[in-house]
Amino acid sequence: GRLEKMIELASGMSPTLTGRENVALRCRLLGLSKRETADRLDEIVDFAELAEFIDSPVQYYSSGMKARLGFATTVAMRPDVLLIDEVLAVGDLGFRMKCYERVDQMRQSSAVILVTHGMNHVARMSSASLVLHKGKVAHYGSVQGGIALYQELSGAQGPVKEISLHPD
Repeated sequence: GRLEKMIELASGMSPTLTGRENVALRCRLLGLSKRETADRLDEIVDFAELAEFIDSPVQYYSSGMKARLGFATTVAMRPDVLLIDEVLAVGDLGFRMKCYERVDQMRQSSAVILVTHGMNHVARMSSASLVLHKGKVAHYGSVQGGIALYQELSGAQGPVKEISLHPD
């Protein structure tokens, strides 16, 4: 199946290409046909709320605009597995809520894996959690159990990576 990742949302964007050209290039590189790319373009632009800027070179976009475009393009790929690494703080509160809602919708047809130190994200989005400590599984199971262990370990031992899983 298709794997998509949200690690650095603006990575791979060419600053001299327009937003439209960057979306088309990314879609084509990810294997979508010209028709599939065209079909998804309006969805991407609408979700990103960038209609008035889509034909401007990306070098003139703010970092938030680039992140919006990157997020919208990634979710429009409709992946089987979506890997999210600390990128859900995209834009203003309204747009962040829109992103959370889209990820919630995607959980119906995609496996969503969230890698984060943000326990608020884990509590909000996860149905199971995996805590790694010193390279070994310290917990796999309930979200609350994972959060409690993470907080215990991070207070006593320093940072611990929390990975939450959506086995849906």
